[in-house]
Amino acid sequence: MMKIGVFLILSMVVGSSIAHLFLEDKGYVFIHFLSYSVEMSVPFFFILLLISYCLLRILFNFISIPKKMMLSLDISKNKKSKKNLNLGVKNIYEGNWAKGENLISSSLQSEDKSLIKYMLLAKAANSQGLIDRRDEWFRLAYINLPSAISAISLTKAELQFANKDYEGALATLEKFRNNNINHPLALGLLAKTYNSLGDWDSLIKLMPDISNAQMDKEERVIIVNRALKKFGDRKNIKLESLDRVFNSLASSIKSDPKIISTYSLLLARLGNSIRAEKNISQAMKKNWNNDLIYSYGLIRTVSIDKQLRKSELWLAKKPDNALILLTCARFCIYLELWGKAKKYLELSLDIDGNAEAYKIYGRMLKEMGDIEGSAIAYDKGLKTYLKNKTL
Repeated sequence: MMKIGVFLILSMVVGSSIAHLFLEDKGYVFIHFLSYSVEMSVPFFFILLLISYCLLRILFNFISIPKKMMLSLDISKNKKSKKNLNLGVKNIYEGNWAKGENLISSSLQSEDKSLIKYMLLAKAANSQGLIDRRDEWFRLAYINLPSAISAISLTKAELQFANKDYEGALATLEKFRNNNINHPLALGLLAKTYNSLGDWDSLIKLMPDISNAQMDKEERVIIVNRALKKFGDRKNIKLESLDRVFNSLASSIKSDPKIISTYSLLLARLGNSIRAEKNISQAMKKNWNNDLIYSYGLIRTVSIDKQLRKSELWLAKKPDNALILLTCARFCIYLELWGKAKKYLELSLDIDGNAEAYKIYGRMLKEMGDIEGSAIAYDKGLKTYLKNKTL
C-alpha cells in the first residue's frame, strides 16, 4: 500500500508538472496559517509535498531501526535456542548427559522456559549422579511453571524411586497427595515405594485404592499379594479382619489366582479349611492355574480322601503337570498311601525335579525306612536348591 501511495503521488506530481508546462496560467497554491501566508505554484507544491513525504519516511525508518534490530536479535536467539534444544535432546538420549544438559540450559536464556526443558535437565543431572543440581532444576521449574506442579512432582518422585531414594520419593509423593489424593500415577509410585521400604502397615491401608493405580497389572498383583501375606503374618489376626481386607480389594484383583491362593491359605491357617478348599475349587473351574494347584495341596480339610479324588480328576486332564502329581502325593502321604505317594512323587520329579519335591520325597522314604534313598533324595534337593539360587 505504501508503494502504491508513493507511485500515485509521483504520478500526480509528474502529470501536473507536464500539464502546467503547456498552460499559460500554471495556477498557484495559497496557504494561510495564523499570521503566516505562503504562496507557490502548483508544480512546486507537489514537489515540496513529495520531498516532505520522503523525509518523513526516512525519519520513520531511522526511528524504527532499534526495534527492528531487537526483533531480528530475538529471532536469532530463538533459532539458536531451538537448535540447542534439539541438540541437547539428541545428546541426552544418546547418553551424553553433561553435553546435553549444557546445550539445553543455554536454551533457557530465551523466553521459552518450557516444562520439557526443565524435565530433561533434571533427568540429565540425575543420570550424572548430581542430585543437588537435579533438585535445583526442579526448584526452578516449580518457580517458573507453577501450573505444572503435578508433572514436576511426579517426575521428581519417579527419579528418586529409580535412584532407590525411597524416603525422598515418599516425602515428594506425600506432599503431592495433599491435593491429589487419588492421582493414578502417584498411587502406583506410592505402592511401589511402600513395598520397597517394607512399610507394610501403610501398604495394607493403601490396598483398597491400588486398583486405581497406574502400574503394570502383574506388578500390582505381586505387591497386593505380598501385603496380604504380611497382613496374615500379624499376631492374633481374626477371620473378620482378613475378610474385611480381602473384600476391600477390587474385583479385578480379588479374582487373580495368586490372590485367591494366598487368601485361601490364610483362611485355612485360621481354621476355615472348608472355605479355603471351596474357593480354590471354584477358581479352578474358571482358570486352570498352577498357583491354585500348589495351594490346594497345602490345605487339609476333614475329607482329605475327597481332596485326593478331586486332584486325581485334575490329573486325568493334565497327566504331565508336575504340580498336580505333587499335590496328589501330598494327600497320599497324609493318608499313608505310600505306594501311590512314591509313584506320584517319582513322576513329578521326572517332569520337574525341584528342591521342594526332593525334600518331600526324602522325608517320605525315611518314613518308609529307606534311609539310603532318603539321603540321596535330600542331597539332590540341596544341589537343585543351590543351583537355582545362583541363577
